[in-house]
Amino acid sequence: MKTNRLFALTTFICCISTFLSCTKEVDVPTNAPKLILKFVFDTTQPRLNNIGQPAPVPAGNWGQSPAFRGMSAHYIELAPGALIALGKGVVLYRAAETSAGGSSAIDFEQARVAGHNETFFELPLNAIAAGSYEWLRVSLAYQNFDVRYYVDTTISGHVVKQEFNGTVASFIGFNNYIKTFKVNTQPLAVNAAKKQGFWVFLKQISHQAGIPFRYFYPDKALKELPLW
Repeated sequence: MKTNRLFALTTFICCISTFLSCTKEVDVPTNAPKLILKFVFDTTQPRLNNIGQPAPVPAGNWGQSPAFRGMSAHYIELAPGALIALGKGVVLYRAAETSAGGSSAIDFEQARVAGHNETFFELPLNAIAAGSYEWLRVSLAYQNFDVRYYVDTTISGHVVKQEFNGTVASFIGFNNYIKTFKVNTQPLAVNAAKKQGFWVFLKQISHQAGIPFRYFYPDKALKELPLW
């Protein structure tokens, strides 16, 4: 669970033209003020920890800012204070869940995935309980992003020393029931429930030696698929 006052790993823009003054339920006109949350992917944004404080990469470690393609959240909540128990604030959004794979899991087929500056969630302000909220809690469910990586190895007698692009699809929600999804533009069928942390890495390599390169993923039940 990621929590901070304004933004966590990804900045959220909350477009609010006015705040709440009444909890009475009324019909919402089409131009009524709304709470709008968007994902904004900024590769220059400072690295932050779980409470939104600067967290430089420790000495002796390295990292990179990935280029995000899309992101999804499992849970969004407004909390009056940091000590409010999870679920005891105002829950604004919870992703659809299913028990099709056994235990309850996020139904990825129904998940909302938003790209840069795209609206992930919106709600009329008069549908939110009036109050003062200090924390925005967001539990991410899915991330899809591109990275750069360097290969320094020998395959079948061919020396490879080159930088390549790759795409990561990472399911970081508590459990996920996945039918099919795309890694970059490559579809992949799963049709099973996966525990938190399931991921797929698609190598995008075109080497002059004509070596076939494949998906990498930790689940041995999935068959490796060659790219062409």
